[in-house]
Amino acid sequence: MSRPRSVTIQEIVATPMSELRFRDFANLKVGRRDRFTPLRLAELRLLVTDSHILDAALDHDETAVASCLRWMLRGLPIEKAVRKVRTDLEIAEQARLASLSDTLSSKVESEDHYNEL
Repeated sequence: MSRPRSVTIQEIVATPMSELRFRDFANLKVGRRDRFTPLRLAELRLLVTDSHILDAALDHDETAVASCLRWMLRGLPIEKAVRKVRTDLEIAEQARLASLSDTLSSKVESEDHYNEL
């Protein structure tokens, strides 16, 4: 299976929101640590005017807000930055649920094996 093609910030910025898909945001990566990566939420808020409007959009999740502010500072417009962060949150949740499902399946298999003894 081939690796998905990574997408650049410039491609996302240049593409109308209506044409962007989940996979576009999923394939958008920084690729390395940049000058915004180590900044904490308070520092990021100082760099972005009206950053408080993101709080409600991201359910007051400080980690998500910080991530969104980083994407904005890298060049994404606010709407696309919010969509990127929501995409990342969905991917993380899907991975968490898959891991939980695998754990439960393993536990059931272990119990079945134990019951056979």
